Amino acid sequence: MARTREAAEPDAEVAERLARIIELLPAGAVHVRAGVLSMNAAMEEVTGYARAELPTLEAWFEKLYGDTSGKLIAHYLDQRAQGFPATVEGSIRRRDGEVRRIEFRACNDSVGEIWIVNDITERDLIERDLIAAKDRAEAGARSKSEFLANMSHELRTPLTAIIGFAELLAREGSLAPQERHWLARIEDASKALHSIVNDVLDFSKLEEGAVELESEPFGLRKLVEDTVALLADQAERKGVGLAIFVDDGLCDGLRGDTGRLRQILLNLICNAVKFTNHGGVTIRVSEDVGAGGPPQVRFAISDTGIGIPDAALDQVFQRFVQADGSVSREFGGTGLGLAICRRLVELMGGEIGVESRVGSGSTFWFSVALAPAAHVEQPGAEDLAIDAGAVRLLLVEDTEANQELVSTILRSVGVEVDIVSNGAEAVEAVQVCAYDLVLMDVHMPVMGGVQATQIIRSLGGEFATLPIIALTANVLPAQVADYHRAGMNTHLAKPINPREMLAVIGRWAAADRAAEPAPQDLRA
Repeated sequence: MARTREAAEPDAEVAERLARIIELLPAGAVHVRAGVLSMNAAMEEVTGYARAELPTLEAWFEKLYGDTSGKLIAHYLDQRAQGFPATVEGSIRRRDGEVRRIEFRACNDSVGEIWIVNDITERDLIERDLIAAKDRAEAGARSKSEFLANMSHELRTPLTAIIGFAELLAREGSLAPQERHWLARIEDASKALHSIVNDVLDFSKLEEGAVELESEPFGLRKLVEDTVALLADQAERKGVGLAIFVDDGLCDGLRGDTGRLRQILLNLICNAVKFTNHGGVTIRVSEDVGAGGPPQVRFAISDTGIGIPDAALDQVFQRFVQADGSVSREFGGTGLGLAICRRLVELMGGEIGVESRVGSGSTFWFSVALAPAAHVEQPGAEDLAIDAGAVRLLLVEDTEANQELVSTILRSVGVEVDIVSNGAEAVEAVQVCAYDLVLMDVHMPVMGGVQATQIIRSLGGEFATLPIIALTANVLPAQVADYHRAGMNTHLAKPINPREMLAVIGRWAAADRAAEPAPQDLRA
């Protein structure tokens, strides 16, 4: 009997010490022993109940959890038998009826169970707000992508007809001088609009991280000369001279993304011509040996134009920024071109910068590392040759203007063209006639090009390898990936570039006739 009393006294001392510790805790705390529950003042704040109102586990569950208390007691007993999880979250109803979220950690020891309880209502609200904000941001991004895709289609489709027919008219020899002048105005305006559309779409792709660089061999001097040639007419009309200087010691055969390099050069040279009214534009290409880094190729475009104020130099590579509002009004543009150049150069691991003085002109430069190429193909005229007598093509296009434009270009080089207006007609047509390839628009009534391609591929046999080329204004990377998954071999972007279209058709038609594996499409 004495031993029992001696054992009980230390036990009581431990319990009393534990009660004092629990009471001093800033967090809510509960002590449970033999079904009897005691809690500290912080726990009273959490629940709104006085400790005398929750003397037992049954009272705790009944008052805080209401009708679900029976199930929760059973769950609690099961969890206790398993040693409790590290942390449990749940909702309680306070004495005043307010629902609060709590998190508690429970443990067993010789004096019963101890729960440490935190009110996490505000934390959960913040988390829900963050999740909602994330969902809104993602929905906004999806809406932006859908908007850009729709705008791409709606703008590029009519541009295809405007640019294409203007180019066909330019080939006519019977136009009067005034008519040629008007035609040149149409071409300039349509190409300017095309450039704006491309800027918006390119910047969107760069912001989404959806641009992947290619690596292909190219001739450095030819790349620069061909790019400058594209702007020769514009410069000549303004009376602005163009000069190219390429260091003799530079390796001419290099590897890189020629399309993106040309895009950067075009943008910088076009800006230089645009902002220069007297004098000229000089393009210098040299080796740039950084401090301890690998050699890079430096491109510098200098002009004798209006120059840029010092205060604006740090901002010219930011999106939607121009030197001042009058620049946009006088010279046009979106303010995205230099931002796109900066993103592309950084994607290549290079640097871009500018030096300028108002009234004296500007020099925009960029340096990128370009590896030497073992061999550079020199394309000749034969690359665009089509054996006209052997090519029969199905054009699937719902827009009459584009039907007329594409068929006119193809028939001018002897391609036999049949035309249908939607995917359902295309599925029927390929089963009636033997075609060397199909030029398939993507967005059409009745049945679109993607669905039509999937059906054609499912026919098996010769239809599994029939070259199908997407003709589309929607060329965001995710969209192009969808075309490939559907079974399309490659794509042509609207507005149509006649030279590119003939080259692509020639390659795929030749591969189909030779019954060889189709050429791998490297244009993502």
